[in-house]
Amino acid sequence: MHKLKFDEREVDAPEPIERILFVDSIPVADLFIDPSIKECTLAWPIAKGTTLQDILRVYFSGFLPSHNRHQDIKVECLIDDTYYHKSLKIEYLISLENPIDFIKKSGKLNHKSAGSLELLQISSGESVLELIFDSSSELPERIAILFSKVNADALIELFSQFHEVSSLRSDYEIASQAFKGKINEKYLLEPLPLIKRV
Repeated sequence: MHKLKFDEREVDAPEPIERILFVDSIPVADLFIDPSIKECTLAWPIAKGTTLQDILRVYFSGFLPSHNRHQDIKVECLIDDTYYHKSLKIEYLISLENPIDFIKKSGKLNHKSAGSLELLQISSGESVLELIFDSSSELPERIAILFSKVNADALIELFSQFHEVSSLRSDYEIASQAFKGKINEKYLLEPLPLIKRV
């Protein structure tokens, strides 16, 4: 298992870097790197029919395996253009049969209508998971992950398992191609620019 972190010697770019990642000339993800704070954001479209529970299960079991299931996380959401937040245990959030209903009810305790969930952010301390929802179906349609270090294999697994492009979902090796290649004259995507395996 490989872990990634920013290479201190290479994080000297004066400005943030934005790139689109491709596999076989198909754009598959947006990458944003801010060298000044040593963080990276990766965003991609989610396969139709993917549920919040599907993503949470993989995110917490594979992407953040070192976390204690009793740890508090911060859950933030945007419902009908109103911002809400709540601290929860990872274990509790995963156990919910319908996290969306719970989040909406928690945010709208004093309101008549539960409204439409537009955005959900889950902050665990080491990373932030952000999901944008289709208001008509309340299924996530786009995912973004902000991190400064990450398990590369788990990131590619999460990326490939829920990606909108079917060829990425069916083959881990194809999905991993998005994280290889040249970003500019100085940095290579191996698997992410400005980040190295440790």
